[in-house]
Amino acid sequence: MARMQLVSSVSKWGMLQWPAQSRGRLVIFTVLLSAATAAFGLWGADYALHRSHSVMLNLIMMTACLVLLVIVAFSQAVLVGDLFFGSQWREQIFLGKKPVREDSAHDMRVVDERSSEFLIALICLFFANGFALNTAAGGFMDYYQNEGFSKVRLRADEPSERIAALVDIADPFNQKLWERPGIQDSVVESFSDPDEDVRAQAVWTAGRLKIQSARPALMQTLGDANQNSTVRAEAAVALGKLGNDTESRRLLEEVAADSTDHTLQIGCLRGLGLMASGLSVAPLGELVESDNEEVQIYALWALGQIGNDLARGVVKKYVDAEPTGVFRCAVYDAFKMTASKEDTMWARREFQRTDKEADCARVAWEDRSAKTYDIIWGETVRIKLLKIVANTNPFDHQEWIQRLVNDPSESWRVREVADEVLKQMKKAKR
Repeated sequence: MARMQLVSSVSKWGMLQWPAQSRGRLVIFTVLLSAATAAFGLWGADYALHRSHSVMLNLIMMTACLVLLVIVAFSQAVLVGDLFFGSQWREQIFLGKKPVREDSAHDMRVVDERSSEFLIALICLFFANGFALNTAAGGFMDYYQNEGFSKVRLRADEPSERIAALVDIADPFNQKLWERPGIQDSVVESFSDPDEDVRAQAVWTAGRLKIQSARPALMQTLGDANQNSTVRAEAAVALGKLGNDTESRRLLEEVAADSTDHTLQIGCLRGLGLMASGLSVAPLGELVESDNEEVQIYALWALGQIGNDLARGVVKKYVDAEPTGVFRCAVYDAFKMTASKEDTMWARREFQRTDKEADCARVAWEDRSAKTYDIIWGETVRIKLLKIVANTNPFDHQEWIQRLVNDPSESWRVREVADEVLKQMKKAKR
């Protein structure tokens, strides 16, 4: 049975004809080729990480580097073969020469092709060169995969690509990357992007990743009157997501009070609601007096998020004024979160005198991650009043809640909520 020949035809391809003429030439060729490959690899790594704007170009360069590594490994394997198998092996395989025995007039193949050994050497040298080059480049492959790839996309010429990069960074599947300082720094650097949509996405991403080091830059963005109001509003929300901070809170309150741009005001109110500081009650109470209904609604929502006694005092003032329409819905939703036991009987009385058909349209805010915040819950006014009782003193009014469940004249929605309240009460007793 004929043996598999892996390298015996190399001479027919004309490969390494000049270097294979002598061991000296082979050494010089291998050293120069190894040096050129190392130089190209190190330059390519530096370019890809710090200057490249194109993921495709980086892919082409990395592919070219892999090809060079194969060629270098092949040349090195030939040199190893020449050193260990002898010069006759090199001449036979790469130059096509057939040595002649001194006692024979006929050409005879006297050198084993060493195909298996050559292939093993080639594979080992390829991986050794790749490992050495990756190490010399500072662990390029790991760094590029975890940070470099995103940074290249953030330098892309097209704003849509930069936005896509920021969206991908904020993806929960990439959460392991969120703690990497390089990723965080890249997000903050995007605050100064020339495209306003990219800037808006960047400040949102900073809030999503909770990059505490981004707080000064976010405050600067929020306070910059020359900045686009949408970007400033996103910066306000991001500050809210970073948690309570005295300087950030005061800036949010100041911008919300001084601005006439309702988009910016609402952004600040969202941030204050997320921050939920009891020190914001007074400024929020003033914003409830705004002439813009949406601003009023968000101010009440923020008061509800705070939920302390001071917030209750502000909201109770509007409850006692017997509000109507959308404003009443917002007031009652805020009161659900701030009411105390002394408000329970008022809620029961108001429940009885409220029209069963009085309904509230849902008002919600959805951020860029598709997370939804209900500003006004889509439910009847009577359900809101029932929830006020449930949130304040349900055990003293269990019999009344049970009657609602059993009353066929009540709407199925009220009976369903009352039944759920009873179930929660039973769980709380266990």
